Amino acid sequence: MDWSKIKTVLIVALVITNLLLGGIIINEKATYTKEREENLENVIALLKSKSIGISQMTFDFPKTIDSIEVEYETYDDDVVESLLGADYRYEDGVYFNNKAQVTLSNTKLSYETDEASQMPLDFDLEKQAIQTQTLSDNYKEMIENLMTSWGFDQAYTISSGEQYGDYVSIDLNEYYKSYQLEDAKMTLIINTQSQEVVKFNRTWIRILDNNMTSKYDIIAVDKALFSVLPSLNQGDEIDAIQLIYKLNDSNLIVSNLISGEALPYYLITTETGEHYYVEAMSEQ
Repeated sequence: MDWSKIKTVLIVALVITNLLLGGIIINEKATYTKEREENLENVIALLKSKSIGISQMTFDFPKTIDSIEVEYETYDDDVVESLLGADYRYEDGVYFNNKAQVTLSNTKLSYETDEASQMPLDFDLEKQAIQTQTLSDNYKEMIENLMTSWGFDQAYTISSGEQYGDYVSIDLNEYYKSYQLEDAKMTLIINTQSQEVVKFNRTWIRILDNNMTSKYDIIAVDKALFSVLPSLNQGDEIDAIQLIYKLNDSNLIVSNLISGEALPYYLITTETGEHYYVEAMSEQ
């Protein structure tokens, strides 16, 4: 028996088999991609038939995303000192000095100066949205310096902002691996004349490192758009779609801390600022 010939035949057979399997996989992937593109085109056409617009954007979303466990950040006297200095006083649940005050709960931090009580109350009548890029150009360095001086986490992005007369309100959201954490938010109100923060509220999240190896399978974006269709009205314009993390409200553990699992959601936003959340985790 010529083993060298048999070995050669087996090797050739294995190569041919691998080529055939590779061709099948490539073909299936191309078919899957084409079907997803066709499904998305059909849903967009359905939206337009109902006079619902959608801005030009990319729909390049991952097939999987990390599983993460989180807990809300809590605050103590060290944070108070970083905001008010060492000479602060405490009375009736409020920390204060001669210029500002701080209130704490387990998961929320609020800071305001004396000027905050003098701000006009008719903000809703005069507010104007500001483009995110404009906010970043004007306030990015200032906010970075403040966050550093306060000892706060730098994993955030400027998500939105509005002008209120001489004041600007800026929303920051925490992110994890480029994905926004919807339940982690900090809102700063800045006097545009003095360039000083007169007020802010902060609720932040800490990523736990005990469960970050598993993955969620993500539904296609066309399914998310189709599911939100009944909530949209004629004339609406979808302005943005993004994948975010949002706390699983059914799986929260409440003790001194609040912790739980953050799930992937599609956040669909209209040009009027309406937000729609669609759970993105596949049931398969």
